[in-house]
Amino acid sequence: DMPGTHLCGGACVSDRDPATCGSACAPCAAPANAAATCDGTRCGFACNPGFHRCGDACAPDTSATQCGTACTQCPTPANAAPVCELGACGFRCNPGFADCDRDARNGCEADLSAALSCGACGTVCAGSTPVCRGGRCESGCATGEARCGTACVLTASDANHCGRCGEACAVPANGRATCRAGVCGA
Repeated sequence: DMPGTHLCGGACVSDRDPATCGSACAPCAAPANAAATCDGTRCGFACNPGFHRCGDACAPDTSATQCGTACTQCPTPANAAPVCELGACGFRCNPGFADCDRDARNGCEADLSAALSCGACGTVCAGSTPVCRGGRCESGCATGEARCGTACVLTASDANHCGRCGEACAVPANGRATCRAGVCGA
C-alpha cells in the first residue's frame, strides 16, 4: 500500500476517490447540484458553485426559501418579493411601490401611484395638482379646467375664478360680473 491509497479488487486506488470510497470500495452518491467526495473512509458531497449546503441537499445561493448557511426562509414583506443576496435575506419592491422609510418591517409601504409619493419617495401632490396619474402630479381636472380647492373650474369663464383660482370679478352696480377668456367684464 502506498500512502493515501487503499486496495480495491486487487488494484491500488486513491483514498479520496468517490468511486471507490473506504474499505468497502463503495461508490459515493451526491444530491443534485453537488459532487460526491470521499475523505478516505466516508462518503460526502460538496455543493457546486452557486449552491450551498442545506441539510443533505444543495440549495441555490439565491434561494429565498433556504437562504444562507442557516437555510433561512426569508419573510415576505408588504408589496415586495423576498430575496437572498450574499447569504442574507432582503426584499425587492413590487412595481409601483417603494420602501421610502427604509424600515424593512413594513416592506414597501409607499404606493407610487398615490398623492403622498407620486412616482418617487418624497414627491407629494398638493395644491393645484393634488392627483397622481402615471407617476406625475396633475390637477385631476379636464382639459381647460383648473383645480380650485376641491372643485374643477373653467377659469376662462368662471366669474369667481376668472383667469386663475380665487380671482373673483367685481360685481358692478345694477349689473352682473362676467368672465370671458379669463378676463373680467360686466
